[in-house]
Amino acid sequence: MKRILIAVLVLILMAGHADAGNRSRPGTGPVVVPSATISPRSATPIPVCAKLQPIVGSVQRTGSRTHPISGTAKYSYGVYNPISGQFGTATFRR
Repeated sequence: MKRILIAVLVLILMAGHADAGNRSRPGTGPVVVPSATISPRSATPIPVCAKLQPIVGSVQRTGSRTHPISGTAKYSYGVYNPISGQFGTATFRR
C-alpha cells in the first residue's frame, strides 16, 4: 500500500510540471521560410528537399537468390544527389 501511495504521489508531482501553455496554434506561430541554396553551376536555387535522381541503365541484380515466400530478388541501382553532387547506390526488392 505504501508503494502505491508513493507511486501516485510521484505521478501527481510529475504531471504538475507539464506546460500546456507553449503549444502554438496553426497560423499563430513564427513563420519559417526555408532558405534555398544557390547552385554554383547554373546560378539557380536548388530546392531544400531534392529527391535522389536515379541513373538510367544502372539497375543490376545483386542477390543470387529469391525470397522463398514472396519470390522477390534484391536489386541495386545508382543514384545522383543534385544538392551535393555525389553519386551513391540504393537497393530494392522486386
